[in-house]
Amino acid sequence: SELGLARIEVRRGLHDDAKARLQALIDGDLSDRQRTQVLAGMAEVGLMLGEVEAAIGFIREASELAKSFMPPAVRIFNVEGQEAGMLALLGRTDEAVAFADSVAAQLQAPMTSYLNFTYTTIHAIAENREEFRRWAHKNQEVGSQLPDVFKPFLEMESAQIGIWDGDYAAAIERLDRASALFEQSFLQVAQDSLSTFDIYIGAAELYLEAGETDKAKAQLEDILRVFPSNAYAKLILARVLVAEGDTENARLFLEDVLKLWAGADKGYVRLQRAEEVLASLD
Repeated sequence: SELGLARIEVRRGLHDDAKARLQALIDGDLSDRQRTQVLAGMAEVGLMLGEVEAAIGFIREASELAKSFMPPAVRIFNVEGQEAGMLALLGRTDEAVAFADSVAAQLQAPMTSYLNFTYTTIHAIAENREEFRRWAHKNQEVGSQLPDVFKPFLEMESAQIGIWDGDYAAAIERLDRASALFEQSFLQVAQDSLSTFDIYIGAAELYLEAGETDKAKAQLEDILRVFPSNAYAKLILARVLVAEGDTENARLFLEDVLKLWAGADKGYVRLQRAEEVLASLD
């Protein structure tokens, strides 16, 4: 319940209150399992604020504690493995790939195939189209063997490639299928996790890039109704507004984004993108 309250505080923009609540929890008498959960929550808060270095520290601590109760492969993939994506968000692509490689070396099939999505995430953030295509192709090759939960991600990867190839109609069809699949997946019951929203925001961004601004806008507005302080959602919504010619409101959203990410790490790629979009309006 305390973790839930902290997440609600973050959604409302009460970041200091959420941090204080989580710190009080971590300073209390907890089992290793409980402490791991709180550390994961602290990492979520850090990611929402662009404080990625702090989030990495929390995940490393959580991974160490999880050794006492979590099966090794599950811990490596679900806890330790998160660091690769976090490094990518800091623009440290080579480190992210090297870390993913080190995780892959500890895993066996079929979990090694699941890790392909980590590589596509890294290269999507780095905007390395060649490497993204290579890893997405690996995913397509094993797609029929993957659990259903991965199917919407396969659709999103194909949509991204379709956008790059200029096949916007096919990309939109892929995104529609991904959206429908998300509604049926475990992600619907994981909505309390702050970082889960990034998946839906990423889909909205792809809708924008495919020229489907209405769907992008509707999805982002839905997210902001329940998570009004989500800076990433506001950044993509600002880009939608720019595409629609509403630069005045886009500027307001971007200024809010910069306030929310005022304490973000140097090199945080989403903050850099927000600054670039704002500068383009001058």
